[in-house]
Amino acid sequence: MILAKKLFSALIIASALLFAAAPTPGHAAEDKALFVNLTSADTWKATMAISFAHKMALKNGFKPVTIFVNTQAVNLIDTTRPSQQLSTVDANVQQLFVNFIKDGGRVLVCGMCAKVEGIEHKNMLKGTEMGAPGAVMAALFNQDTRTLTW
Repeated sequence: MILAKKLFSALIIASALLFAAAPTPGHAAEDKALFVNLTSADTWKATMAISFAHKMALKNGFKPVTIFVNTQAVNLIDTTRPSQQLSTVDANVQQLFVNFIKDGGRVLVCGMCAKVEGIEHKNMLKGTEMGAPGAVMAALFNQDTRTLTW
């Protein structure tokens, strides 16, 4: 019950943040971008971050939607490691990333973080991109970009 209350509270907060950034009349959703900074390898946090980016933003017209995977979260895109799944979700974390990418989302990976964790490029989840500083900065500092962190 406590887990359900926490999940509900997190969804309410995330929804409020998205709707605060919702497009106004005359300013289309396509003009709004979302940059999600994912630092945690925690299954619950990662699931929330990916699901929010995919279902709440990308599927509601926000473009581009970028997830920047860094620090311990880089372990989530390592295909040599098992991918975890919440019991309340029908896909594991790596499948959530794949579905997000398939629908047009972008996943940038911190190269230095991957190196520190010993993740080789050949073992990164298909469709993820090594996040060169220019790519990360362009996605993060766009004038119409909203930013969330998990």
